[in-house]
Amino acid sequence: MDLESSFLAAIGNDPGRRRDALHELVGRGADIAPDVIAMWRKYAPIDADCLAPVIIRWPIQLAVLLLAPLLEDDLPGVAVGAATVLGRTRDAAAVPPLAAALSRSVRHAAAAALGQNGSMEGLRPLQQLLERIVGNAIDFAVVDERDPSDVKLIALIIQSLGRLGDDSCAPWLVEILMKAEEISAREAAAVALREMPVAEALVALTAALTGPTSYLQSTALRALWSYRMIDTVDAIMKTPLSDQLRTDGAALLYDVAMLEVTEEDYEEWAQRWAHRRAELPARLCLLAGEPISVRALVERIHGSVRVEQAVREIQLFYGFHPRWDRYFDEPSARIEELDRWADEMAPSFTPGLMYRFGREVPPHRLPRSAY
Repeated sequence: MDLESSFLAAIGNDPGRRRDALHELVGRGADIAPDVIAMWRKYAPIDADCLAPVIIRWPIQLAVLLLAPLLEDDLPGVAVGAATVLGRTRDAAAVPPLAAALSRSVRHAAAAALGQNGSMEGLRPLQQLLERIVGNAIDFAVVDERDPSDVKLIALIIQSLGRLGDDSCAPWLVEILMKAEEISAREAAAVALREMPVAEALVALTAALTGPTSYLQSTALRALWSYRMIDTVDAIMKTPLSDQLRTDGAALLYDVAMLEVTEEDYEEWAQRWAHRRAELPARLCLLAGEPISVRALVERIHGSVRVEQAVREIQLFYGFHPRWDRYFDEPSARIEELDRWADEMAPSFTPGLMYRFGREVPPHRLPRSAY
């Protein structure tokens, strides 16, 4: 297969052909890198995530050299895609071009990518950008009144800062979710709150379940499910959900029996839920309860039940960053990598405690019930 045919198969919709093409492109080595980038622009817009498994296997300096100029590209999706892939490299060498892009039109994607990259070198550029936007404002309302278009960017910055360990501005997300003029800013805040527990978030996210867009509603539902606390699930069940939201939520659900609920907690859990069983889907989010352990999640993956969902939850709660890609590696490789990580890291997490990106959430930051 010639290079262009392999490229087209790699960005196509056939999973089997895509996997084979990705392996073929990786096998050609880094010599094809300039040609791949040229074809990326030729066939823009494409889903850059499709090419990430190839690009992140090139030498990092070469990948940065070729992707950095694309951050200024005018072709649809190219600059955003370049930022996304640079975030996927998870290497500090990608930080300088992403930091520079914070002052360009691609700044939203660059801010998100700095958080995904995970390099602590990205912390200061994000903090500086937030300082420039916020200025002397002490609350969200001042910034929103000055320029509502900045508020979505603020939510993205705060989310990335949280991924890098700075959650000092997390309470702003609640204000944005409840009061922002731009609906896209409210949606971005709901996404961020899934990763950054805030004590006041429960009320705001519950209200968002009946918000003006289906994306806001489903994102709020995902955030509430992900808090894995009885009070948050309880709040959901006190809200009349649309049929569509119930359908969306079903994709997040797991078997209650898999929860490692202690014997003394189980009776309270059962009493709270007994009179609502008829309203619930048959399955419940695996992490909606406490305590839960890394090993229980890994065992669920071995059982081949919602593998992708369980892995995403492990990434979210415990900071697991796999070296495989769902478009590139076979399922057995994913299991092997996850087992390796669990053997090394699982003992460092205490069952029952809430974590985000491998860091324990302080008790005062846990969402509180308003009821």
